[in-house]
Amino acid sequence: MNTPSPLSEAGEFRLECIGVRQETHVAKTYLFAHPAGQFRFNPGQFLNFVFEIDGEEHIRSYSLSSSALNAENVSVTVKRVQGGRVSNWLFEHMRPGLQVRASGPMGQFSCGLEPETPLLLLTAGSGITPAASMLQSLADKASTCDVLLVHFASSAQDMIFREHMRRWVEALPGLRIVPVVTRHIPGAGWIGPVARLSSDLLRALAPDVAQRHVYCCGPGGFMDLATLMLKQMGHPPDGVFIESFESAREDDNIGSAAEAGSAQFTVTFAKAGLTASVDAETTVLKAAKVAGARIQTSCGKGVCGTCRVRMLSGTVEMKHQGGIRQREIDQGFILACCSRPTSDVVIEK
Repeated sequence: MNTPSPLSEAGEFRLECIGVRQETHVAKTYLFAHPAGQFRFNPGQFLNFVFEIDGEEHIRSYSLSSSALNAENVSVTVKRVQGGRVSNWLFEHMRPGLQVRASGPMGQFSCGLEPETPLLLLTAGSGITPAASMLQSLADKASTCDVLLVHFASSAQDMIFREHMRRWVEALPGLRIVPVVTRHIPGAGWIGPVARLSSDLLRALAPDVAQRHVYCCGPGGFMDLATLMLKQMGHPPDGVFIESFESAREDDNIGSAAEAGSAQFTVTFAKAGLTASVDAETTVLKAAKVAGARIQTSCGKGVCGTCRVRMLSGTVEMKHQGGIRQREIDQGFILACCSRPTSDVVIEK
């Protein structure tokens, strides 16, 4: 796996758009050429992108949706989000010839190219994108792995990669796909299941679920429900892998320690010469916002590694989801989005 690194470090590159493909009325796939030609990544990994829109930089993490075995070009598939600054800009303005800055690949959400354990890919909405990379990679590898994809969409018209599913089934003898829509639309011609995720549905579709490695990606509520259900069904937690990319949104619930009635700590940003006094529930990233210091961020969940910073002194409680490696922690790095001070802290920034 590749070590996550912030965009400001070496390793950033430019990708040139060479094609755009409409997947649904609100989702498009963007095909990019890498300047160095061959581009290596593990199926399920993601890139961090920097988009310059109206003079402002916006950072987003997007899973690669293309095969890891045909990596001269790479693609990401993005669903347009109402009010989303970047997804709407991509939908309306991205075209062949435009270049974007990117770094990576990153992430540990990957089944690899030769999975030894049967798989359950449990996805919803645009969460199918990393699963698409896995399935296309396994198809190119001519894998015989036992794979079950259960994908939820709000309607047949919203089913991303619906046409690709037929090709994946033809190429992978061990693959079974169950597309599910969550609402019935009269006259839409849908003959598949209409349901929401439930333990009964999961047991019916995958009675051997406890013997499968589960890769789950989708909206936060969907993954929370899936994780809870799998736990209640007795699935080993070390066999469940999740991936989530929702743009980091800083909430306004950043109060002083005196207001909160809890311990107060000072977070100092050494290079910027800025400080913030915050309580123990405030992340270093939010402290940076209070102080006026700038830390790049993307996922806000401790997954992507974009907000990695070096802590010069002090202690924090860090609850990450794979966005940083132990050797980086040993070198003094933390992820600002999921680290909360347990003492006064000095950050190198």
